[in-house]
Formats: sequence, C-alpha cells, structure tokens
Amino acid sequence: MRGSGLTKVVARGAGIVVVVLVALAALGVLGAPGGSGATPAPGGSGPVGRLGALGATPSAGAATLDATPGATGSVGAASVDGRTESGRPLKVVVGVYLNDIQDIDLENHLYTIDFYVWFRWTDPSINPAESIEFMNGAQQWGTTLVPATAEPVRLPDGSYYFRTHVQSTFKSSLPLADYPFDRQVLDIVMEDTNATTAQLRYVPDRPAVGVSPDLAVPGYRIGTPTMTVANQHYPEMGETGTGPQSASRITVSIPVSHPWLPYTLKIFVPFLLVVLCTAIVFLIDTDHVDARFGLGISALLTLIALKWTTDAQLPLTDYLSLVDMLYLVAFMFVTVGLAETTYTTWMRSRGADHDALERTDRRVFVVASSVFVVGCAVVFLIFLLGH
Repeated sequence: MRGSGLTKVVARGAGIVVVVLVALAALGVLGAPGGSGATPAPGGSGPVGRLGALGATPSAGAATLDATPGATGSVGAASVDGRTESGRPLKVVVGVYLNDIQDIDLENHLYTIDFYVWFRWTDPSINPAESIEFMNGAQQWGTTLVPATAEPVRLPDGSYYFRTHVQSTFKSSLPLADYPFDRQVLDIVMEDTNATTAQLRYVPDRPAVGVSPDLAVPGYRIGTPTMTVANQHYPEMGETGTGPQSASRITVSIPVSHPWLPYTLKIFVPFLLVVLCTAIVFLIDTDHVDARFGLGISALLTLIALKWTTDAQLPLTDYLSLVDMLYLVAFMFVTVGLAETTYTTWMRSRGADHDALERTDRRVFVVASSVFVVGCAVVFLIFLLGH
C-alpha cells in the first residue's frame, strides 16, 4: 500500500512538472524575437523600399505598422491596400526648388529646367520618389536624376524624406498669338504611376516652390511660380471592371514673359523704317520711274527678310500672331506703293497729264497711309481686348 501511495505522489508530481514545462515553452515561443508575432521596437526604422504597386498588400492579411512615437500623421496607423487604418488615402508632402531655366525653345515648344524635388511621408512601405513620373517630359534619354541620398532619410519626427536633383527637358503647347508680347507658362507635370487618389494624395509643402536668387533667363522676365495638385481622371484603359480612376497630379507653373521695351525696339523700329521708306515712293516725282521701283522693291525685300528673321524663332502655327498681322498690313502698304508706281508709269507712257498723275499719287498715298494706320490700330485693339 505504501508503494502504491508513493507511486501516486510521484505520478502527480511528474504531471505538474510536465504542465509547467509545456506552459513555459508556449510562453517562450510566443515572446521569442523574430517569431511570427514579433512586434517592431518603438522608434525602430521599418523597411523602406519600392512597393511594386500601391494597393497590393505586402503579404496575405499583413499590415505595415508605423509605431514610431511622434511620427507625423496618424501615429500607429496601419497601411493596408495603400490606405491608412481610417480608410483615408496616404498623404505625401511635395516641394520644388527651381535652380535654373537653361533654355526656352519656342519653335519646338520645349524648355529645359534644372530643379530639386523632395518628398516627405510617414508610411515606411512606400517611396514616392521611385513611383513619380514626368507626364510632359520630352527627352527622357536626356533626363538626369541625382538623388541626395541612396535611401530615404528618417527625420527626427519619424517621417521619411527624399530629395532628387533633376535636369530635364519638358514640352507644353506654348500659345504664340500675342508674340512678342506673349506670356508663357512653363509647366512641370508629375504624377504617381502606382497609386490612385483613393490610395495616395500629394500635398504641397509650405512653401511649395522655392526659387534660386540667381535664376534668370535672357530675354524673359520670370513671374512667381506656383504649385497645384489636382485629380487627373482616367478611363479603364482595358482593365474591365475597375471603372474610371484618378491619380494625384502635381503641376509646377512658372510664368515667363518678354520685356516689352527691348522687343518693341528690336522688332518694330526696323518694321516702321521700312514702311516709311515705302511711303517715300509716293513722294518721288512720277518721272523718276527707276528710283520709285528700286525703292519699293528694296523695301519689299527688306520686309521679307525681317519677317524671316522673326519666323525663325517661332513654329509654324495654324493661326496668325500679333506680329504676323502687322507684317501683313505692311505688305499690303508696300504692294499698293508698287502698284501705284506701275499704274503711273503705264499712264505716263500713254501720254497722261503729269499734274494729274501727281494728284493721283497724293490721293493714293493718303488713302494707303490711312488704311495702314487704321489696320495697325485694329490689330493692337484686338490684342488689348484679348487681355
């Protein structure tokens, strides 16, 4: 009986030991570092890399947790399917610093800009600098991107920061109807190619656009640059069932214009001198046929040369610019002068009275000059009403 009692005590003790060991083992597994339920240490830096497509979950049922104390935005908010835990899209702060405008090519509607662009965000699973795309880039092969750092930098507030130095050529349809008094807007258009506005939105920094104090473009005056962020809507584009989507589009607008005084002197002073030389044709005696024809033809050829010089800086457009309309009025005036010279020469060969021809010359001169002045006034009035 004593052996039986001792056996029972030993068995009970062994059972208790086994239960304790199993409990300790279970607790050890659940709390072991690197286990499936491990929690990143507060203040630790999470993985920062490119997510193939925002909106795709990194792992089935997994969520990226930013538990950094003091982080900007929603502290401890999880990013699942490209959205925060509250269902709102992720926000990325963006800013631009204009360093130089290297060239403005009106003929080809191109312009080359040197600038810095930076991004600041809180979710460690994304890197906006890797998914951003220039929507109006013209020469991708000539684009230079120099990141400030190899990887995004963790700021003291817990957010991430990345800056890139960009040199690239962009293209926009530059309106030239008011040339040489035109005002152009040079746009830099950027868009996230991986995320919709339901997943990610850009927010302009404060200030959104900085300008180098040395920024200057010969022949242009630079206005105040601005940044706008708008939703760019797209159709399904073959992805049936997804419905129309929109992306967050960043547009940096740089207004530029020609200084009016230098361009007025360079373009319109020679233009007016040629017109005045043509007017002298009407004042030369009708007997001096060679002088009248020589002066008129020289004025016409000079006007054509001036027009070619101006057109060399502009593309071929489907509308007439301000300078085009003024040159047309001048061409008409020169043509009338040559036509009047031809008429008086022909009438003189038929024995017409010299005084009658002189009076005809004066009348045509008054009418042609009046039409020229009125035509130029109408052209400038149309220009002013357009503004």
